[in-house]
Amino acid sequence: MSARGMQVDVSDVPVAVSSLRVEFNGGSGYTNESFARGLMSGIFAAKDFSGLTEAIRQGEKDLTGLGLYRTVDINLRRSSKRLCPEVILKLDEKRRPFMKAGISLSSETAEPTLEVAGTMRNLFGNAESLNAQVNFGNKETGSVKLTFQKPKIFDSPKRFEAPYGTFTSTMSYSGGVKCASFLESHLGMLFKVTSESTRHQALYSVTWRDTKPLPNPEDSKKRRKKKKKKLLSNSVLAACKPSLKSAVQYTFTNNTTDSTWVPTRGVYSRFFAELAGLGGDVSHVKMEATSRGYVPLTPHLSVGLGGFAGLLVSTEGFKLFGGETYLNDRFFLKGVRDLRMRGFKEFGPMDEADALGGDAYFTLGAHVSYSPPIPILRNNGLRLHAFANCGNMCLLNEESGFGGLSKLWGNDVRTSAGFGMVAPTPCGRFELNCIQSIDGKPLHMQLLWAIDTDFI
Repeated sequence: MSARGMQVDVSDVPVAVSSLRVEFNGGSGYTNESFARGLMSGIFAAKDFSGLTEAIRQGEKDLTGLGLYRTVDINLRRSSKRLCPEVILKLDEKRRPFMKAGISLSSETAEPTLEVAGTMRNLFGNAESLNAQVNFGNKETGSVKLTFQKPKIFDSPKRFEAPYGTFTSTMSYSGGVKCASFLESHLGMLFKVTSESTRHQALYSVTWRDTKPLPNPEDSKKRRKKKKKKLLSNSVLAACKPSLKSAVQYTFTNNTTDSTWVPTRGVYSRFFAELAGLGGDVSHVKMEATSRGYVPLTPHLSVGLGGFAGLLVSTEGFKLFGGETYLNDRFFLKGVRDLRMRGFKEFGPMDEADALGGDAYFTLGAHVSYSPPIPILRNNGLRLHAFANCGNMCLLNEESGFGGLSKLWGNDVRTSAGFGMVAPTPCGRFELNCIQSIDGKPLHMQLLWAIDTDFI
């Protein structure tokens, strides 16, 4: 056989990179060469072409993931020594200032909000960024955030391994966030460290908060017709007060699903824990967990099961259930979870028409989704689905202790079912559903919609 028709495998051929050269389009750049070299350091540990190829691929992935460059080009150049190539890294940087305006999903209310943001990228040449963001929404009257972020903060203990981890510091102010029966405004600061895989996140925050009672919309309409003022419940009036909260948080996330917003296979799990009481007025332990799994039955039909659960326990006076939990720390359903259970006039503890939130809750759900045989719908990820949900919420106190959790499984468990459509959007998962509460009353379906990043 002629040499022209032969394929030569060079993956095991030994190599040793002689040097790394960093170049920028236009001759000079904002990025510090030492930072770029650190992300490419794995090439010097490669002992053969296979290892070098993998190190180049990882370095390109790390650099591209920073979002600072239009293109990242990596090439090999022959050097004076045999099998000792020179690596050429060429970066085409984006402009440092960046402005955008659009629709985003509020982390506070799980509703679409108008967002205007400006970012200064690569602030000091090591991929730092400074972001200013303003949001307005129906339930969020106005918020401002100033965020500094620095990726790749930890040096690897191993030689020739890239730095890892991300540090984030945020100052935030909110003029008011509507939640059930109260309006919360706050001013605070947080410091957060995230692992390279984003599975682990540790956070410390200190926040000054103030709450004001809100009239119940349905009750207000009735009273306006009768020309009467809204009478707020004593529970809400007593619970609305300013507070200073200092807390540490930890979040673990694991995601193997095939789609962020409309998954059909895989498992998503998240666990959140918060310890408040490092100074300030608030002392509690708060935990929340969610898990959902999806199994495809056919290429276009899948089933899913999932659930949420949360627990909030006051530790005032260094003892469990030492006092009443703060209204704005309790659990309230929002987004898709609220949507699925909104067939009920009340969910969890109430005082007159005011929702009081819960110290413990759970929601469970099952659904079947189908991708209709219409190209435009399949190409955009839209699916039809049918679902059933149940859940409950309760308050805890010192007298009942953890025994109060038995109230979650009593006769007050709410159940709903429905059908509709789901679709992925840039903000999150969009659902448009017909929902029926199953509580022994006559059928009365509601057509409702929501966008959320947390769903069953």
